[in-house]
Amino acid sequence: MQGFDVYMWPLINLAAITFLAVRYARKPISNFIANYRNQVAHSIERAEEDRRIAEEQLDSWRTRWEEIDGEGSAVLGRAREMARRRREELEREARAEEEHLKTRASDTLRRDRERVIRSLRADAAEILVEATAKTLGEVVTGEDQDRLVGDFTRGLGEIR
Repeated sequence: MQGFDVYMWPLINLAAITFLAVRYARKPISNFIANYRNQVAHSIERAEEDRRIAEEQLDSWRTRWEEIDGEGSAVLGRAREMARRRREELEREARAEEEHLKTRASDTLRRDRERVIRSLRADAAEILVEATAKTLGEVVTGEDQDRLVGDFTRGLGEIR
């Protein structure tokens, strides 16, 4: 019987421990497992709710980003349009200023040309009178001088 004792007492101990565990620990273990399942289910529900909220926020942010992007594009478009208008305005002003300067320069050149021509005519008339007086050897009167100057300037006008 000695072989029986060696194997029997551990089996009896195992049966007793199993009986006691089933009798006294089954309910607390079942409650622990049930509570754990409830906690896991609640955590999953919370995680799903958090995920739903996060997806809503992401959609909201994406929508806002698209709005901001659209606003930025609109602002950029308005800035480009303003720059184009300003460039056109500056070009018009520059052309107007160019025309004004050309007109002033043309008027100044015309006045200077007329002044130079009058001066040349007066100088030429004076030279003519002096040459004529020397050639004729007599004094030319004021009437003669005016007539000679008039004839000479008419001749210059025809040459021009």
